[in-house]
Amino acid sequence: MCSLRRQWRGNTGQGKEMRGKQCFILVASLAVVLLASSVGVTHSSFVDPESSTGNDFQAWTSNQWVQTTKAEFEAGVLNQVDTSSSPGDVKLAISSNWYNSSWAYRKKITINYTKVGANLTDFPVLVSLASEADLASDAQDDGDDILFTSSNGTNKLSHEIEKFNGGTGELVAWVKVPTLSSSTDTDIYMYYGNSQASNQQNAAGVWDSNYKGVWHLHSNFLDSTSNSNTGTNSGSTNTTGKIANARSFDGVDDYIQVSPSTSINNPFSAGGTISAWIYPTGWGENNFGRIACKSTTTGSGNGWAFHLANGAPATAALGFARGFSTTYGYWYTPANSLSLNTWWHVVVVYNDSLTTNDPLLYINGVSQTLAEYSTPAGTAQTDELNNMRIGNVAFDTIRTFAGKIDEIHISKVVRSSGWIATCYNNQNSPSTFYSVGAEQGSSSLGTIASQVLNTGVTGARWDALFWDETLESGTNITFEVRASDTSFDKSDSTPDWTDLGAANSPLTSGLPSGRYKQWRATLTTSDVSKTPTLHEVRVYYY
Repeated sequence: MCSLRRQWRGNTGQGKEMRGKQCFILVASLAVVLLASSVGVTHSSFVDPESSTGNDFQAWTSNQWVQTTKAEFEAGVLNQVDTSSSPGDVKLAISSNWYNSSWAYRKKITINYTKVGANLTDFPVLVSLASEADLASDAQDDGDDILFTSSNGTNKLSHEIEKFNGGTGELVAWVKVPTLSSSTDTDIYMYYGNSQASNQQNAAGVWDSNYKGVWHLHSNFLDSTSNSNTGTNSGSTNTTGKIANARSFDGVDDYIQVSPSTSINNPFSAGGTISAWIYPTGWGENNFGRIACKSTTTGSGNGWAFHLANGAPATAALGFARGFSTTYGYWYTPANSLSLNTWWHVVVVYNDSLTTNDPLLYINGVSQTLAEYSTPAGTAQTDELNNMRIGNVAFDTIRTFAGKIDEIHISKVVRSSGWIATCYNNQNSPSTFYSVGAEQGSSSLGTIASQVLNTGVTGARWDALFWDETLESGTNITFEVRASDTSFDKSDSTPDWTDLGAANSPLTSGLPSGRYKQWRATLTTSDVSKTPTLHEVRVYYY
């Protein structure tokens, strides 16, 4: 008869001493040790249930698997958690970059850099979602709680909602993005899900100070900039547009009139840009239907005219005229550069300070080769007393546009080719300009599943699961485990997980047996300013 003394130091660090009765106990214990896999496993001493009291395991325990380092945790499967804030600790990934805990949900919007024509600042990005089930389910019916932030998730961006349907989640919004890169993707976030939020829009803030008039023509004639250049309708009707709704012009006598104001007078005097979406169903009255005009004669007089041109000398073209004191200037695009019954993005860029300057006319983001019918001479004539009209000449109804006009934008700055190309790419095909990520919740749930441990022993018993954690108020960590004698990958859907419920460390019951073992921790918080922290996980088995 020989005796054996053994000691185990567990989670509390207190030693437990016991004496064995039989020498064969040592032999049996050593055999178990030799069967266990050595990879990632440390060996502890033994517990004899027959000769100990207060034994947590109620079984032989010979092996311990510890995960506590950044590398060990990251070898598993991480979802909405990270170890970057404190290497070796697992925390919720989104807890430090959530706009406000009153907002329950958000989605990441990633802008495709290949659709951005140049590095741009303060660019008004169109976010157009034909339907959005999560917005329909979780946002306010009027969209008041919808807001946008920069890539850090916290800096609020100015936005304007042109259209929102709470039943379908359809959204048409404009967001001022501080910087757009043409070499790397740009991320922004869309937040929603706050039933108590007031209207979060800042429409005027979307449009930089160079914008002097922005008319979406969505069921109204309001100017979205701070300049309040509201239009007055005469005959045009509401219709489906390129972007949300637009206005339809009858080709006879319709127009929208905007009174003269300092902000929109003489837009080209130091360089300016006018853009629009048009859907011509005909070439307009006398084949020169006006898109926008601020002149006193059909030849531009003491103002300017942006129009269709399908009469001598132009054919199915885009034209622009500017009045000068001696001879007006008139330019137009190549024959058949436009056609009927399709949407076109048209832009004129011009600086009328010198007669030697020529305008640039863009169609669908591409600068066109221009013909000059009339060379300007003298000085540019002021238009400060003239009304501006959308869809007709400024002084009469003899050049009515036939078809639809949408999104008239006037800027007193020369917009770059990169800016114009990006406008076209964004507004023509929003779904390819950006991608929308999965819904993230501010209740903040994240998981980490360990790598799979191969114990090397068929039917290996799982004796205990220990973990070290720090829980702030409103946070929690729960565990699931699974085991099988058949190998499986860390990301496999089988075998099924066993939910251990809300429990404190250690757990010694309900743990499955099997050669291959894996644990999964779920981290939650009800306040996104706080996060639970998982420091270490220890598995005991034999």
